[in-house]
Amino acid sequence: MPLTDAFIIKGNSKSRNPNDYYPTAPLATKCLFGVYGNIIPSKVWEPAAGRGWMSKEIIATGRECVSTDLFEYNSPLVPIETGVDYLKSAPRADCVITNPPYKKDLAQKFAEKAISESVFCAMFLRLTFMEGTKRLGMFRKTPPTVMVMSGRISCDESHFGDYKNQQRGMVAYAWYVWGKDVEPGRIFWVNPKDYIPRESVTLEHLISA
Repeated sequence: MPLTDAFIIKGNSKSRNPNDYYPTAPLATKCLFGVYGNIIPSKVWEPAAGRGWMSKEIIATGRECVSTDLFEYNSPLVPIETGVDYLKSAPRADCVITNPPYKKDLAQKFAEKAISESVFCAMFLRLTFMEGTKRLGMFRKTPPTVMVMSGRISCDESHFGDYKNQQRGMVAYAWYVWGKDVEPGRIFWVNPKDYIPRESVTLEHLISA
């Protein structure tokens, strides 16, 4: 099945957003760089960029970010090259960080490609991605480090304007990380509140901490 067909959700599907578009809250990307910023290379490829929420945070760290997506979305936040099928593309950087589409085993396919071509890669995925017999072989061969988000991160853009609302998601997520300087098979937890920029901490955040 072509990647394009796998992305498109049928008209009678009410359970998934079109094209599996679930953007990553800025706070989630801040957590990743807060933990691994010292080993993430200076050039990153974000191959499922959407409107560019993750790319924008990557660029804010001073890194170059190559942003691509199979589809074009309105009002991109950064320059994004569209019409690019990641699974058929030559490497654009030796580091891949993304929130890949989930349907039709695409998340696993994205991960396997990134692992084979990168010195560092990180995938923002459901915690339940750890399950499944289809992924068992990949995990046994290339076990990731799993960085569990202790707060449920929202993938709703309407929540992204406030750091507190970014933690009001309905799904448990984790970062799955592979790399030559990453300990394989480790599981650990992070509290997203620890990575809220100091200038954004309000009295309300301090009271609820």
